[in-house]
Parts: sequence; C-alpha cells; structure tokens
Amino acid sequence: MTKKNPDFFLKIGFAALFVLQFIGIVYINLFRNGHRIGFDAGIAFSNAIEIWEQGTLNPVFLREFSNLHFDTAMPFAALLYGITGDIFLSFGIVNIIFSALIAVAFAILLKDITNTNTLENREGIRANNTLAIIVPMCILFSSFVSRGCYLNNSLDNFYSLIFTSAAFWGFRLLTGLCCIKAFLVFYEKKSGTASIIWATIATAAVFICAVSTGFYILVTFIAPLILFFGVKALTGSASVKELLKNKAVYLVILWVFVTLVGRFVAGSVFDFRPNDTPVLTGAADFFSNLQSVYLGYLILLGGIRHVTYVPVASRSGLFFLSNIFIAHLLIAAVVLTLSRIKKKAALSDGALIFLSVIFVNLVIFTLTFLTYGATVFETRYLIPVVVALIALLGGVISYEGKTARVRHALLGCLLAALIISNLFSFSTYIGTTIYDQRELAQKISGFEAGLVYTPNKIVTGNLRVLDTDRVFHTVQFDEDSFLGVSRGRVGGYLHYIEPGSFAGDILLLAHPDDFEKLPPEIREKFTFEQYTGFRGWNMYSAAGNYDFTFPTA
Repeated sequence: MTKKNPDFFLKIGFAALFVLQFIGIVYINLFRNGHRIGFDAGIAFSNAIEIWEQGTLNPVFLREFSNLHFDTAMPFAALLYGITGDIFLSFGIVNIIFSALIAVAFAILLKDITNTNTLENREGIRANNTLAIIVPMCILFSSFVSRGCYLNNSLDNFYSLIFTSAAFWGFRLLTGLCCIKAFLVFYEKKSGTASIIWATIATAAVFICAVSTGFYILVTFIAPLILFFGVKALTGSASVKELLKNKAVYLVILWVFVTLVGRFVAGSVFDFRPNDTPVLTGAADFFSNLQSVYLGYLILLGGIRHVTYVPVASRSGLFFLSNIFIAHLLIAAVVLTLSRIKKKAALSDGALIFLSVIFVNLVIFTLTFLTYGATVFETRYLIPVVVALIALLGGVISYEGKTARVRHALLGCLLAALIISNLFSFSTYIGTTIYDQRELAQKISGFEAGLVYTPNKIVTGNLRVLDTDRVFHTVQFDEDSFLGVSRGRVGGYLHYIEPGSFAGDILLLAHPDDFEKLPPEIREKFTFEQYTGFRGWNMYSAAGNYDFTFPTA
C-alpha cells in the first residue's frame, strides 16, 4: 500500500471542517437567530421591521447607529420579512446568501494569489493550491466568539458581524473583496464580459456603501489600491507611464467619484451625515492606539476578553489559547510574506494588494481615532486587516520550501486549534438563549394592552422583535426618582412616538421599588397584575395611557 502524503490527510481534514462550519452557519441562521438577541442585533431586527411596515428605506426613528445600514443584511431582510412574517428567518436567509457569496469571492481571490506565473517552484505551488485555498477559508468561517461578551453587543463578535445575527459587516466585506477582484481583472488587462460584470457589481456596491456608511470602503479597500500602484512604481515593477495607461487606474478614479456622489445623495436625499469622522491623535495617545490595534485584533478573533478569569485547563481556556495561536499564526504569515519582499522574491499582485490593505488600515487606526468615541476604536474596524491576514496565509502555504515537516506540523496544530475553537463556539451559540425574555414576551401577549412600558432599553428592543403586535417604550428610573420616558431610542419608534398619544390599555413593567417612584397621580391609575419572574419586575396595567414625559413631584 502506498503511503499517503501528509498533505492528503490535511486536505481531507480542512475540507471536512469547512463543510461542517458552513452547515453550522446554515443551522444557526435558520433555527437559532431568535434565541440570541442583544443590543445591536435587537435594533437591527426592529429597524428592519420598521422598514417594511413604513414602506421606506429611511423610516422615521432615531437610529442607534452611525450609518443608514443599507450596506447590511437589514434592507434585504426587511423585504423577506414582508414575505415570511418571521424576522429571524428573514435575516437568517440573507446571512446564508451573503456567507455563500463571501466564500465564492474569497476563494476566487485566494486562487489569484496562489496561481501567479511569477512564483518560483511552480510544481510545488500547484501541489499546495488546494490547501492554500481551503485553510484560509476554514479560518475565515471559524465561529470566533468569547463567552460572556457576545450576547449584549454583537459588534465585538467576528462571527456575528459577518455570518450570523444581524450580519452588520457581510455586505461591506463582500464589497471590498469584489473591488479587489475587479481591480485585478482590469490591472491584468483581462478584457471581456467577466471584467465588465466584476466592475459593475463592485461599483454598485461601492455606491450603496458610500450612501450608507460614508468613506469606509474608500479608505479601507480602495485607498490600498492606490498604495499598490505606488509600490509597483517604487520597486520598478512597472513605470509610472505604464501604470497611468492601465485601465485599473480609471476604475479606482471611478470609485472615488462614486463615493463622493454617494455622500452627496446621503446628505441631500436622506439628510444623513455620519458622526464617526476620524481625527488625528496626539503624541500622548499614539502608543495607546498602537496597543489598541493589537488588543482589538485579539478580541475580534476571540483570543482574549476585556476581563476574564478562565482556568487554562478548561473548555474556555483551550478556546482562548487556540484562538491566540491562530491569531499569531496569521501575524507570522505576514512576516514571512514581508521576508520574501526583502529577499526580492516575487509576490502575486493579490498578495501585494492585501499587504497594502493591512498597512493602510494599521496606519489609520494608529494615527487617528473617532470623534464619537475614545482613543480606543471599536474592534469591528479591524475586519479588513483580519481578512487580509487570512488571505496572506494562503499565499505562504502555496510556497514549497525545504521545511515541509515543520509546515505539516504547523498545519496540523492549526487544524486542531480550529476544531477546538469551532466546537466551543458552536456549543456557545447553541447554548445561548434569551429564553427568559421570550417567556416575558409570552406573558405580555396574554393581555390586550397595545402599549408596554419597560425599564430597560435593551429588553425594550428585544421585546419589540419578539412581539411585533405591540408597541414598546422605555421608562427611566435612577436611584431616587422617576426620570420619564426615553423617546426615540431603542423601542421608541414611529407608532405613538409621543407618550400619552396612544389611546387604549397599557402595561407597565417595573421593579416594586421603582414603581413607588412614580408620581402619585400616575401610580394610582395602575393595577398590579402579576410577578413576571424577570429581573424582579412586576406587571401593572392601566385602562388608559399617561404622559410619562414630565413627571410631577
């Protein structure tokens, strides 16, 4: 019997893992979306409902986000919601479609990176092409989550941002990948229908992102293409005259123009201007930002949490250690790629573009911070860097060297780390539930009241999604007094936006101590109904609505 090459078993292992990962994505999106709603996902779900009910992409409510969300799953899910009547299933279907498109686009780019004619040792490259594609795909589709920081804020969770929950970043990532592919097709002077299709898709997506998010795609994916031209000119790979004659230059110029048009449309048509303008950091914050890039990268990949006390020899400990290994292996791949440049070894144009993506984004997040936040930016902005790191690993795997034994050992360790990470992540998603809030929604549905006041804005937003037949507002209390109604925030949407304008029976959810803080003339109108069993809240009913906005002494 012929002894099998270790590559054979590695290919089987990674291929099987990728299939199982995608099955997991499909399962979670179709059957578990409604069990895992947090602050951001709850808003996205409720906003999608409003888009359909109001019949407009720009419904009347105060958004909690710094963009219009045209470039997310939201508008597509809103359309499906009108057909299915199930907001969780609607988002799930859209997320699966986006995931499949991302897989196709990423695989095509990985093939471009590994199939260049300028690379040496071509026989070895061809032998490793399968691993060079399937290994990065497994990392990209790994369900990186961290127990304890995934439910209330899915914006710190790579898996939720791209593939599940409200899928905030899937469309944007797909846009960036399409831009890189369209650019490569034009740069390599491949004419024909395919080049026109790629350019058209990318340009349309850039416009949507510009209207919704602003300059994000321009800065994170298109600006690196300009740097790519500079690298080509400085290294002598192409003359300035040759570059200026290349049609890819005009494609980049087109995208810059389309972005500016998109910003004009956002302001003039939708009266929307983002509040996340980056500003230069000072010397005192420079190293803080530099540290934040590294720590944010580890958080995004589920390698660490802000605060955690996890035994090393535990399921959680193995999960964190596995993801730390994966994260640093990706960094090592970049170092190896840079070493090839130092040795003047040829790199594919795709690899150079992804290197440019990493460099531009790292410079941005080291030298700037966002005006609406602190010096530490939110980890989701590192997604382009993470994807570029993963892509470069594919290029490194495609190189056949004299260290095959070390390479096989590292890939074996990577496979084991991915299996550990995925098993933990999948079990975490399956085990995550807002069952207590679902029970609360069921109790509320037993009453005829059409308007419900709750004391927590996250719960308010979730209840809006779990019970679409009722209107929910948030009432606010502090330690000593009643503060009134939080209008236009989470759960405060178009219908009956002004407290007191709704005519009919209402419910109030509140802790008994908070209920006593209500003004007497309002408190006496309510009748105790039952103890909800949720956060110590009682349920009170009233035969009419009352304006909670201006409480009396």
